[in-house]
Amino acid sequence: AGDLVAPRFNYQPRPQKPPLTYWAIAASYRLLGIKESAVRLPGALSALGVLLFTYGVGRRLVSPSAGLVAALIVATTARFFILARRLPIDTLLLVFLTGCAYFLARAITGDGSRRNWALLYVFLGLGFLTKGPVAWVIPAAAWLLYSLLVRRIRLGEIHALLGAAILAATVLPWYVRVYLSHGWTYIAGFFLKDNLARFAAESFGPERGPLFYFACYAVDFFPWSALSVTALAYLWVERRRLREPAERPFFFPALWCAAVFVLFSVSKNKQEYYIVPLYPMMAVLVAGVFERTRSGARAAPREPLAHDRWTPWWAWSLFSVALLLFGVAVSALVVLRSLVPELRPSLHLLPFVVLSLGSLGLIGCLVCGRPAAAFGTLAASCGLILVLAPAVYLPALEPYRPVKEMCRLVAARGRGDDEVGYFRSAFPSMVFYLRRPIFEEFDPESMVRRFQSPRRVYCILTEADYNYFVGARDLILYVVDRRARLITQLRTLLDEENWAGQELLLVSNRPFPEERAPTVTAALLYFLFRRVDFEQFWKTLLEAHFGLLAAGFALLWVGHYLCVLRWRLLMRPLMPALSLGRLLSVYCIGLFFNLTLPTVIGGDVVKMYYAGKPSKLYAASFAATFLDRDAGMLAMMAIACAAALVRPVAIPGVPVGLIIWGSSAAFLLANLAIFTPAVHDLTTGLLRRTGLESAARKIDTLSLAFQTMRRERALLAGSLVISVLNQLLVIAVTWVMAEGLRLHVSLLYFLIFIPVITLVSMIPVSLNGMGLREFAYVSLFTAIGLTTESAIALGLLASAVIILSAIPGGIAYVFFRHRGDVREMAALEANVT
Repeated sequence: AGDLVAPRFNYQPRPQKPPLTYWAIAASYRLLGIKESAVRLPGALSALGVLLFTYGVGRRLVSPSAGLVAALIVATTARFFILARRLPIDTLLLVFLTGCAYFLARAITGDGSRRNWALLYVFLGLGFLTKGPVAWVIPAAAWLLYSLLVRRIRLGEIHALLGAAILAATVLPWYVRVYLSHGWTYIAGFFLKDNLARFAAESFGPERGPLFYFACYAVDFFPWSALSVTALAYLWVERRRLREPAERPFFFPALWCAAVFVLFSVSKNKQEYYIVPLYPMMAVLVAGVFERTRSGARAAPREPLAHDRWTPWWAWSLFSVALLLFGVAVSALVVLRSLVPELRPSLHLLPFVVLSLGSLGLIGCLVCGRPAAAFGTLAASCGLILVLAPAVYLPALEPYRPVKEMCRLVAARGRGDDEVGYFRSAFPSMVFYLRRPIFEEFDPESMVRRFQSPRRVYCILTEADYNYFVGARDLILYVVDRRARLITQLRTLLDEENWAGQELLLVSNRPFPEERAPTVTAALLYFLFRRVDFEQFWKTLLEAHFGLLAAGFALLWVGHYLCVLRWRLLMRPLMPALSLGRLLSVYCIGLFFNLTLPTVIGGDVVKMYYAGKPSKLYAASFAATFLDRDAGMLAMMAIACAAALVRPVAIPGVPVGLIIWGSSAAFLLANLAIFTPAVHDLTTGLLRRTGLESAARKIDTLSLAFQTMRRERALLAGSLVISVLNQLLVIAVTWVMAEGLRLHVSLLYFLIFIPVITLVSMIPVSLNGMGLREFAYVSLFTAIGLTTESAIALGLLASAVIILSAIPGGIAYVFFRHRGDVREMAALEANVT
């Protein structure tokens, strides 16, 4: 926006956070350019700062070795690793809070200089410019609790006037500047809504109980959370001795952790990363307690050494971690095989091997009586996993983070005035990838109104939400893209039905413009007509025998009537069959929509819809309509193969034999797959193992209809006989029209060429096969002696007959009762295809 004073996100004012994070990212953009790595750079540098300050706190309160171990603990913590790779708001806050802890640690251990307190106030000011009052509350609460513990509160020592001046110089300039430019928009929105409202209300997130952070801490700080139990037990048992003046600073990390934990547990709004500021101080506490208990200090005269008292505690803690680590290893193996089965088996096994070796190494260290080495083994195992994650496993999981690819599709298809956004999800990165405003909808009614608006809308939502809008709200939505989504919540993973509904869909409320098809059609027709002698072309048409042309058209309608009989025959075992008159009307409407919908199967989708609408048995209607088309194609392939055996045709540049025999073999195999239960079981099993439960259930529904038809052998044989008669009539229509044009070609050529032309015209690159069909006519018939003009005339006449036969369907659609919306027809076309 070119405005460094007032933060904006999604092209709107962003009062939720102060500007320091955005300034850091803007500087990174200036340095590296606008790309993902530039967004991550400030967070990565902040993470390094956290490790340095953690070392400093440990070194100040305990020893250099304890500081090093504490930094190592933080570096091998999963939640810290995740934050370091994300948008750096929370990582920046963490580095400033850890810096405050470091300067407070210096102050309580004797360095009460003005310089130390001045640096503390600078970090408090920077923390406030990152995320607001929380950057002051946590350090202030920790210092106050420690002062109460040691019974020493001296306000004069904290250099309050100096602090006020530094905080005012750090914080106030931006607030004054943004107030002068935008009034109370940013200030009121930040303090009242993003801070007070988040603390006091649950409206900004899911409802979570007071024990929520216990589970978060146990998982996010694993494996060190298990060892912190021993460290906290040590503080409690040794609390009297630790009150001695030399030992009191040891309580500071514990009080800091308590302040963070209690503050966010009391807050109504809870997020798992809110308690991350306690992890560096807990790491200091664990490292410090471990070193103290291993140093051999006595708790009191005539009491055993601390080494002797606490060794069993550490041994049992580390042994528990070893068992938990092995459990995590097994879980990692299972999860990787389920989520990314395409990975090499060695990569599935690698985390299991690393963590299992870490578990065995821990146990080995304990058996040898070397618990200090166990810490190093544990850190090495966790660290190696965190190194492997971005190098190997995050790229493998990228297909399950589909927003970037979906945004690419929107950018390719969409226009500047289209609305783009998401529903009941959180994909703010769409703004980055699309460089345009996006909408964020969470209310179904508002989303319905948006879908019903006259503008084209692209929306990312889950399959469950898509089913709601299409099923419960009767909206017509067109699926642009569908991709699996990475599920990380245990509750969702355990609920198989809910998991299946979590697939992400990119949908639109408008049919997709078929931009290339008309271009391809026009290019093909232009290429053909460039070679035409128009005088000869018109002469061929004008000399036609119109009686034979009319006879061919009449034969075509006999074939259509046979198709209606075949369709009704296939319906009977699956669903209540409609009357012959109604089916003929629906069939004609299907012929009409073959021209008005994007592909040549559009009419079949319309037939499926109208035939299934009275009984709502759409799956059965789909099966009957599919089998009707299937029987026709099978008969056509059989006729072509028989004719090719009688008269093999070799045409330079056109592999007629390969097309006929290859298509026939593929078609036969596909039919065997449809009617074979073993193939169905294999297909649905693969879908379920890859998380596509919804697709597997749909195939189950369709397969049930196909398996029903498998038992109706006599009926299938009857439909095949009708199909052979119908295909012979269709081929005869073209032959009669050729005779009408006074083109005398053997019928055997038509028995071979018409199936090939039909297959070519079904390639979805032109507008309903137009252009391709004429090109195929020219390529095949000129090879046997016809002129280009005659072949084009025959092809155009065949297309004209198709168009004329569709006109009654258009008329029937106008007068058809309960006719559906054209957009609904197109939606079915897109989804079924």
